[in-house]
Amino acid sequence: MRTLSDTAAKTCNVMSGAEKGEKTYFVPRALLPLAYSVEWYCRKLLPDLAKWRREAKSPRGDKSTCCDKFLNEILPYFVEVLVQDGIYFVKDFPEHPMSRMLRVSFVLCLSNNLHFESHVLIS
Repeated sequence: MRTLSDTAAKTCNVMSGAEKGEKTYFVPRALLPLAYSVEWYCRKLLPDLAKWRREAKSPRGDKSTCCDKFLNEILPYFVEVLVQDGIYFVKDFPEHPMSRMLRVSFVLCLSNNLHFESHVLIS
């Protein structure tokens, strides 16, 4: 007997780009080596992240598992994906609002003398 959750998982797998019956979905650009560590990119793209982490650890901070995972796992992973996929997103969707934001960020970084390489969004 199939459960609703089993069906939903299979549907989500196909919607993510995998073939029907395929167990996993592989994104080749996930293997792109980053020029710097994920933490380095976090400092550049989320300059307040260290402050948020300090606030969470403070006596009145949020000590929940959810907060910890968000600040220390989800946000760094988001930044890693953004750095790996940002160049493709701008290329494939040049008029999307996020592409415009990435291009503005690129111009601002250039004006601040940050060096860019072709295989990374920011370096």
